[in-house]
Amino acid sequence: MTDATETLTIDAFIEARLDEDEQLARAAAEADGMDWFPVDAEYGDSPDRVEGTGDGAVGYDMYETVPPHIARHDPARVLRQCAALRAIMRVNADVADSDSGAAIQVAEAIASIWSSHPNFREEWTA
Repeated sequence: MTDATETLTIDAFIEARLDEDEQLARAAAEADGMDWFPVDAEYGDSPDRVEGTGDGAVGYDMYETVPPHIARHDPARVLRQCAALRAIMRVNADVADSDSGAAIQVAEAIASIWSSHPNFREEWTA
């Protein structure tokens, strides 16, 4: 999805990024059917190792190529995060009428998640 930077509002920018995150998370979940989680039964599920829950799941050692970041940002978590951010933006839209300064700060803080995106505007820096 390409955004026209000249006409893009901060709300539209956030919505487009959430759409992208959701799409990628759904595709990842469908591709391997796994939830990733830290495993180390001996040490109480420390993040030294991550594994998937699907058949024939491959585990990754933290000290090789794939860190516990996978466990923290598995597709299910990303989808929950997208839903939570959308809920915050809905409440924020209601707040905008009574306190637009606070609503702008909230939107800027959320938009900053994607500050490296080419359509991010510096004026949205929280």
